[in-house]
Amino acid sequence: MLVRFIVLAGFTTLAPAALWSADAPLPPGFACKGLVAVGRIPADSFDQRTIQGQERQDTLGAVFHGMAFDPGTWTESRLPDGNSAYRGTLYGMPDRGFGGGANDYLPRRQQFHIMVAPEYGPGPNGQSQITFESSGTRLLTYGPESDPFTGIGADSSFSLYPRSVPAGVSMVGPVQDENGEVNPAGMEPQSSPATLGSGRRSLDPGGVALLPDGSFFVSDSVGPLIYHFGRDGHLMESVTPPAALLPRRGAVFGKRKNDFGSSDASGPLDSGRSHRGGFSGISASNDGTRLFAMLAAPPVQDSGSTPDERALARNTRLLEFDIETGSVTYGQLVGEYILQLHADSAAPLAEGIIALNDHQLLILECDPYGRGHRDPSSQPPKRKSVLLAELRGATNIAGSGYDLEQGAQGQVNVPANGLPSELVPMTTSELVNLLDGKELGKFSLNAKSDASSDGNTLAAKWGGIALAPLHDPNAIDDYLLLVGNDNGFQARHVFCNGAEIAHNEHEVDTMLLGWRVTLTGIRN
Repeated sequence: MLVRFIVLAGFTTLAPAALWSADAPLPPGFACKGLVAVGRIPADSFDQRTIQGQERQDTLGAVFHGMAFDPGTWTESRLPDGNSAYRGTLYGMPDRGFGGGANDYLPRRQQFHIMVAPEYGPGPNGQSQITFESSGTRLLTYGPESDPFTGIGADSSFSLYPRSVPAGVSMVGPVQDENGEVNPAGMEPQSSPATLGSGRRSLDPGGVALLPDGSFFVSDSVGPLIYHFGRDGHLMESVTPPAALLPRRGAVFGKRKNDFGSSDASGPLDSGRSHRGGFSGISASNDGTRLFAMLAAPPVQDSGSTPDERALARNTRLLEFDIETGSVTYGQLVGEYILQLHADSAAPLAEGIIALNDHQLLILECDPYGRGHRDPSSQPPKRKSVLLAELRGATNIAGSGYDLEQGAQGQVNVPANGLPSELVPMTTSELVNLLDGKELGKFSLNAKSDASSDGNTLAAKWGGIALAPLHDPNAIDDYLLLVGNDNGFQARHVFCNGAEIAHNEHEVDTMLLGWRVTLTGIRN
């Protein structure tokens, strides 16, 4: 089932832009009680998938680029020392594999059985409070032949879904000039070698959201699309966002083409999600009736026209879809809100999200490209935070002129920085500061720049977050907030489909941090 949306052409007249506002104080009953658990997966680990009966075919990497927790599996037991230990199933969603679209990595959902034994002492406490057992790998497939998706980068001109280049016929298509006019010389089919994806659909997973029936949604950073998979990992339906977010190239409205390429190699996009900012995270509401999707960075048309303006662009978007079976608005966009990214880090990104209820979310916000261990930047990280975001009081722009493609009649851009007075963004408060030196020090961790980093330095990229109750009768509103990194497949020897494809001078372990937080009344 292909879900499409009808977008209304209404728009609002803009008033002078207001200044960006800082975080609000945390509401009463919300608090961070500190880092209480750390666990590692060695960078040289392999996943559980077998190929033609042979194991150890693929490096287990980037597994917490996205993350989802199965609450029905969560159990508590007592350890010999009287403290509690918790066990459950955690799902990880790797991205497109090593090389950012250069290899035929088969997108998949990883499954782990984890055990968490929180440590509340002042430290040093070691880094083994969270242990992992890989308990399954589910490949993502589509179509009547159950073809696997590919991590190979999408061709830049396919018109419906991101797809790798097949053999024989170029998918470049008609050549257009800067005004969108077709050059007849470019109309002839051109012979081309196949990419390793051989024409299969490309997917760069961002986040994963688990539903009570075992099916799950996966966000696509390139589309940006949202895919609904059955519990067997086979595609059931696809969701497309408003026209304003589809990546398009060509200066003239009505003559643009979709461009699912992942770089500016053939020129910048003119409308839609930026190359930095597709759907980075998704989360379903507790009752399974709403799906939230986070755009990592502002759309192109909301980012200004110069590099300096784009570096300051702060206004990205959170989308809300109705996924209640039988609802008259099933599959439709019912809410869209502005998130103002912070100004203390150049071009920050919104990553993983957790829907706490129908109006509050946790949002992981990080420095651009991470900044941390094995990141090219020599600058220390400035922001790795989990924010509490409140939708109540924020302006719902769904179906307005903000949802139209650049240049359409009635289309309006959200300013790159600041907002008009009638556009109220989500209220945000910092719940957890992942860079808190005191808390990191309890587990011998640090937040240095790469120039002085070591094996205990926080990794550059953090993407997945999940939440589990602690069942403490003395603190019934306390939860374990899990935050995971994306290690970028930085193993010494990187394997894909049984072959070594890369060698890294340094390695980065996958890491999971467990923070104890108080979230009062979130289930109401």
